[in-house]
Amino acid sequence: MYNHNPNNGIILVEVSEDVDPEQMIFGQQRQPFPKILQPELLEALDSLGFRHATRIQATSIDSILSDDRRAVILSSETGSGKTLAYLVPAFELILRRPPRQTGASNPEVLIMVPSLELAVQVSLVAQQLAQASEM
Repeated sequence: MYNHNPNNGIILVEVSEDVDPEQMIFGQQRQPFPKILQPELLEALDSLGFRHATRIQATSIDSILSDDRRAVILSSETGSGKTLAYLVPAFELILRRPPRQTGASNPEVLIMVPSLELAVQVSLVAQQLAQASEM
């Protein structure tokens, strides 16, 4: 149900019980991760159990990796796949570059999050993805 009250500007969205939560996250049809990704990254995602992109991932990865990329802001419900939506393009860009020299002092990627708990979560997912893609 969608309800917009023009007097106070509040938009209320309620999900009825007959809506499949999987459909909310993945959309009508499950989409594969973009084919532009490096094979080792696609294999790493598959080995970690990520066989389909969520809606936020399917719409954001191509935008982030486009030649004319600008700042991309992701906003979606908890559990929708935002962490991979920005980690996958970051890993992709790293894999496209030549290997770094040992002891390089500058970071490849900077990810800023608003809390320590979220930083720990992002770090764990990044470590799993790095290990699976043999980075």
